[in-house]
Amino acid sequence: MPALGYGQDIAVYEGGIGKVHRIISKRDLLAQDLRKRLETPRGTMLYFISPDDPKYSDYEEYGYDLTLLLEQKFSPGRILATSIEVKNEMEKDDRVNQAIVNIDDSILRTSILHIEIMIIPISQFGGPFKMIMEVENAAISLFEVD
Repeated sequence: MPALGYGQDIAVYEGGIGKVHRIISKRDLLAQDLRKRLETPRGTMLYFISPDDPKYSDYEEYGYDLTLLLEQKFSPGRILATSIEVKNEMEKDDRVNQAIVNIDDSILRTSILHIEIMIIPISQFGGPFKMIMEVENAAISLFEVD
């Protein structure tokens, strides 16, 4: 299936309540949408989609909430499994050609999950970029796009 045109959106992670938000597109929109995937518990998008929508079944598998991972005990095997799960979630977006995920093993010693994701988008969304996230206290506390 060819990638669709994705238009524009409001930069929801900037500014705060009552602030003027800028309009984003292309790479910034893709990064924002990928972050949303990593904050959404799998299957919860179904509450917002009509069962008559032809893509309804796609939403059953949408989302991978990183914040829920903090409830688990991490091991080197769990880090590897999480890396694969995050990669698979990123690559569900048809604007992503490839995702390379690195989870720092500091989660074995701290309660902070540090993740770097190299996103290689399809050509119309520009060149590769890196998303850097820290997850702690049930929230993504740091998010940068490099």
